[in-house]
Amino acid sequence: MRITICLLFISTFLSAQTVRLSGKVISRVDETSLIGATVSSAIDTVVTDLSGEFQILVSSADSWIAASYIGYEQQRVVVSDLDSFVTISLNLSNNLLETAVISASMIEQNIAESTVSIEVLKPSIIESINSKSLDETLNLLPGVEIIDGQASIRGGSGYSYGAGSRVLLLIDNIPALQPDAGFPNWNDIALENIAQVEVLKGASSALYGSSALNGVINVRYAQPGSVPETKASINYSYYDGPKDIRTKWWDDAPYSLGANVLHKHKFKKYDLVAGLQYFQLESFRQDTKQKRGRIILNNRFRISDRTTAGLNIIGNLSDNSSFIFWENALRGAYKPFVGTEVNSFNNRWIFDPYVTHFDQFNNRHRFQGRTYYTDNGAANGLDNFSLLFYGEYQFQKKFDQSGLVLTSGITGTRTNINAGLYGGATYRSSNAGIYTQLDKKFGDRLNVSFGARYEYNSLRNSDILVEDGTFTEEVAEGFVQEAKPVFRLGLNYKVGKATFIRTSIGQGYRFPTIAEKFTTVGLASFRIFTNSELKSEFGWSSEIGMKQGIKLGDLYAFLDVAAFWSEYDEMMEFLLTGKNGVFGFQSTNIGDTRIRGLDINFTGKLGTKKLPITFLTGYTYLDPRYKDFNDNVANSSSEDFNVLKYRSLHNVKMDIEATFRGIAIGINGRYVSHMLAIDEEFNLFIPGLNNFRSVNNKGYYITNVRASYKFKKLKFSFLVNNLLNAAYTVRPALLEAPRNFSFRTDVSF
Repeated sequence: MRITICLLFISTFLSAQTVRLSGKVISRVDETSLIGATVSSAIDTVVTDLSGEFQILVSSADSWIAASYIGYEQQRVVVSDLDSFVTISLNLSNNLLETAVISASMIEQNIAESTVSIEVLKPSIIESINSKSLDETLNLLPGVEIIDGQASIRGGSGYSYGAGSRVLLLIDNIPALQPDAGFPNWNDIALENIAQVEVLKGASSALYGSSALNGVINVRYAQPGSVPETKASINYSYYDGPKDIRTKWWDDAPYSLGANVLHKHKFKKYDLVAGLQYFQLESFRQDTKQKRGRIILNNRFRISDRTTAGLNIIGNLSDNSSFIFWENALRGAYKPFVGTEVNSFNNRWIFDPYVTHFDQFNNRHRFQGRTYYTDNGAANGLDNFSLLFYGEYQFQKKFDQSGLVLTSGITGTRTNINAGLYGGATYRSSNAGIYTQLDKKFGDRLNVSFGARYEYNSLRNSDILVEDGTFTEEVAEGFVQEAKPVFRLGLNYKVGKATFIRTSIGQGYRFPTIAEKFTTVGLASFRIFTNSELKSEFGWSSEIGMKQGIKLGDLYAFLDVAAFWSEYDEMMEFLLTGKNGVFGFQSTNIGDTRIRGLDINFTGKLGTKKLPITFLTGYTYLDPRYKDFNDNVANSSSEDFNVLKYRSLHNVKMDIEATFRGIAIGINGRYVSHMLAIDEEFNLFIPGLNNFRSVNNKGYYITNVRASYKFKKLKFSFLVNNLLNAAYTVRPALLEAPRNFSFRTDVSF
């Protein structure tokens, strides 16, 4: 009896001392709910649900709660009314080492704790430089180069003629490369709705599949906040005359015009993002024009506190004309070589359904898919049609006691392709993969990441074989299939308060695209040959790096230094070759290669709240070589020097912006050293190329400046790109833009 009375007394006493408090954690920036934020009291710790809400036990004698979230400053509040609903607003952290990323391991973590090198682009820089498409902004990042729309990270790719990317483009974690050519369509990305872009450097095939041999670019879209938001912008650019007046062919200045509008709205349990974009270009390159329009419609339904579902839609229509290389290096530098003009009408649609569910044990189940429709109508037999279906199931479990996170999934892709570009045959490709990622935190200092993937690829073509650009009517159905496992391992150790050492090694694997194996087309005096015997490439990438946080007075920055080493077996590159007296390009296994180098990045903020200065600087050194260098693989304009083609050994980049009372002044620039090796045969039939490269053999410098003024909800910007009016090429025989001026207006309400 005494024991019962005692227990009742204790129970009554405890219940009188504790209260269950309800609340919500949001971002102070846009008032969006923060899912998975940690909330603590003196006696309890919980995690917010899919609505950002929580329930926590607090002691009436010590009634405080603290909320924390990756990338935000911790906030601690004292609760005076224990019966109230508490809303905690978190500020973004000024500490750049606390930037939140998910691409490295598919879990949210501080960028400093990642086991691999990651760069992050924020939407503010995209807006500041008046980027027309994402590839323009990516060129600001150290170690990243965009050549004719194809991304290369740390020299992993040269010039691939629009086919076969070693860098995987993701839109909200779903692969988004054009299925036939492995090409990123940058115009499909709605710049006006980007939350951030994460660029993962190094082999990532273990987690993302074969196209991630060299790295990953993951575009993460923003979600609506609690307050409806509409924003719009319009921009106009025109081009000055080139420094060499002989190359000017126009009377009226070439120009571009762009406009977009975006609306984000949260309706109780339904979230909507809708946007329209239009762009028109009358280019500085003769007979090069573009008209395009894009629509995005993102729908998200919060079915319950544990389940969300959505459907994201992207539609892109464009009418384009361009050319492959110049008429000559003097008066025809901005004119097309006869026969290299390409006219196309592109119609692309992407439909992305998904469902995310947290079960009663807080395990995450995610089902996501993609239907990717592409219809590129073109003259010169360059048309192609493709339809891709992608599906993925992902399971994630967090073992709170051990600090282990398990992420596993299965993916499947099926593609149907029919194209005059590939000889009029019908192609069907399939891809299936199963992967597992383990992330373990040992104490407060050591993070370990291990990943493995097994991937299957197959490719089947119809009974029309294409050989050397001619059609053979033999009934010989082609079928290729293969499967390979890949692995990765990474470590990150916190040496000091803001010092992190990391090392990683990851295998990569890439199955050739249909465009690389079967493209057959003639342009001017050369053609592109098929290579049905093309093999997959396999390799590995490793690095050791240090990220050092720096806080000195008003300076918040980090210095990141990484030494990297990559090797590729049976690397695929386009080679210039001749068959039956006709010159042409052919995707070929050039043998084994090795790329080593150094990547240095210094990024941060300086100054006071009244005069903040942001900066991004970096330097990349490459040592790209053939492992077995000989005359057969040289085939370049640098035959006596072992260096892979279409790569620059030195690359320096910088962007600085200062803001005072709504006025922002910025400058960015880059230096790219001379491209030592290209296909030697280019000099035989492209007029003036050899002389242009001889004169411009020191690389090029580009300087851009900008100024803007923001008044309440309005922002006016003026930009000058290529300030010194340099004449330069990113790839041979295609001159880049002369000095140009841009005006931009942004409004939000």
